[in-house]
Amino acid sequence: MKYVITGGAGFIGSTLAEELIAIGKTVLVIDDLSTGRISNLDKIILHTNFHFIMGDASSRETWNGILDPNDVIIHLSATVGVLKVCEDPLQTVNNNFKSTKTLLDLALQYNCKVLFASTSEIYGDKLSGLSHEDDPVNVFLNNQGRSAYVLGKLLSEHYCLSYFQAYKLPVIIVRLFNVIGPRQASEYGMVVPTFLQQALSNNEITVFGDGSQQRSFCDIRDITRAFQMLLKNDVAIGEIFNIGGPEPISISELANFIKKICDSSSVIKYLPFPSERSGGSDIHYRKPSIFKIKSKVGWTPEIHWKDTILGMLESSRCKTGVLV
Repeated sequence: MKYVITGGAGFIGSTLAEELIAIGKTVLVIDDLSTGRISNLDKIILHTNFHFIMGDASSRETWNGILDPNDVIIHLSATVGVLKVCEDPLQTVNNNFKSTKTLLDLALQYNCKVLFASTSEIYGDKLSGLSHEDDPVNVFLNNQGRSAYVLGKLLSEHYCLSYFQAYKLPVIIVRLFNVIGPRQASEYGMVVPTFLQQALSNNEITVFGDGSQQRSFCDIRDITRAFQMLLKNDVAIGEIFNIGGPEPISISELANFIKKICDSSSVIKYLPFPSERSGGSDIHYRKPSIFKIKSKVGWTPEIHWKDTILGMLESSRCKTGVLV
């Protein structure tokens, strides 16, 4: 049995691949490198239990000769990042759904277990409170790229559950809330690496809106640990799970924390929301209920977001040689 990770050269996928290799698993990564980086796989690229396929996960040709019966597929490939998804909304929704449909058909053929990575964005905007897995979803149709991203993920969720209900295909759906950690890139609008880059360069730290919008950050190592716990436990099959941090913080608080730890002279500048941020606004409050995953498999986050960001800062310093 092997683990097949689509989008495995990305931030989350490459971290998971390393961890699986470290515990003796065989891993095959599929990635077209549109947003992933082959350098993310440097530590394992030559390992005898690791294989890399450069290709489009939505194309059946990419999968020729890859799967064996009872393999595990972890589906992470998607058009990601606010800037990227808004460049081409039609491509975004097609890419984020078509790859799911392709691999579900193949998983059914080879009796593979599937873990599908969805998004917390399907909950839409909330004024307060926790987002629960059985909450109604809230997707606007007029926000172009952002809507296309969410709709592609939501349609994929529907197909995953339908394949479970119709064919008993073992699928698990996870809704991720603001994953952070080393290797996360800033070029697609990810907030923590963007603020770190700005602070280390003593450039303006740009906050959209008044900075009161809140997020719940979770360390990549906690995320990948949750994946592995869910895959090992049959009670997770056919279910949806939130995975995220328990402590919401405002974007203003985040900007000030990063400025402080970088000892930066940056000015925090508040800007109007660009159009790609949900038509000139943003999701204001995002905090997951993690009761379900805790009760089903015993997972809770172990790493505080401040410790994660301190680790990201150290990693950024090592890469750039910046001393602050």
